[in-house]
Amino acid sequence: PLIPGCRYDTYDNSIAAIYLTKRGLVEEAKTILHSLAELLYPKSLDGIDAKLQHVGPSGKTVTLLAAAYSDVSKAKAGNYESDGIYDGAVDTGNNAWVALAFAHF
Repeated sequence: PLIPGCRYDTYDNSIAAIYLTKRGLVEEAKTILHSLAELLYPKSLDGIDAKLQHVGPSGKTVTLLAAAYSDVSKAKAGNYESDGIYDGAVDTGNNAWVALAFAHF
């Protein structure tokens, strides 16, 4: 059966942010990247398993992104099983494309 709601793939949104940036549509790209940043850099680590927290070179704690999100409910950083998650797989490639999107921005 199909999962209700729209699917928002991390990879696709990364590519869209790069495209929008290159076309000068910076505000639109910023909207996508802001959503990804909220999930990458949680404001609170409460309830996030310590094994899912990674301290980056900046000293900020990072939680990797899931493969795809849903609009059924708001996703939470470090949570890969909820109504806000369409595909909870954590893939290196998807997260690398997010990094590239931020680098292009």
